[in-house]
Amino acid sequence: MIRATTTTAAVDYFSLASAAWNGGDKAQAFELFKQGADAGDASCANNFGVFLETGAAGSIDYVQAEKYYLLAYALGDVAAASNLAGLYITLTKYDEARTWYDHAVEAGDGDAMVEYAELLVAGEVWGEDRIVALDLARRATASGSITPEGNERALSLLVVLGA
Repeated sequence: MIRATTTTAAVDYFSLASAAWNGGDKAQAFELFKQGADAGDASCANNFGVFLETGAAGSIDYVQAEKYYLLAYALGDVAAASNLAGLYITLTKYDEARTWYDHAVEAGDGDAMVEYAELLVAGEVWGEDRIVALDLARRATASGSITPEGNERALSLLVVLGA
């Protein structure tokens, strides 16, 4: 679980939900993320969207996942942009996916840059664009917002792209 913003709510739903998740109680985490999202916590809304998209605590609900990702983004969780992009890829809504990848890139999300670059190298969604993919991979490695796994993937892409 990644925390994007601090909450101003009296109850720190994100911490409680994360503790439930880490303790193996998916159902409790699901309920607490929902409560936090409904109370205006951006990170809770984003994580609740993940639960809905993946079915982590039950069935998959793409419509509700989209709703909570949009809420999370509106509340300031920029990580929701890449989650929206990924959801739209799943739903084959490629124009929307590109728009949300662009938002994530503008926000400096290094992991989103890598995902976007990988899709551009594969060429299955928008066609192959190795020049833009190379730029994204370079920017991702310089990003202050990238996971170690994302950085490794970016470095691998740079090798594949001959940089």
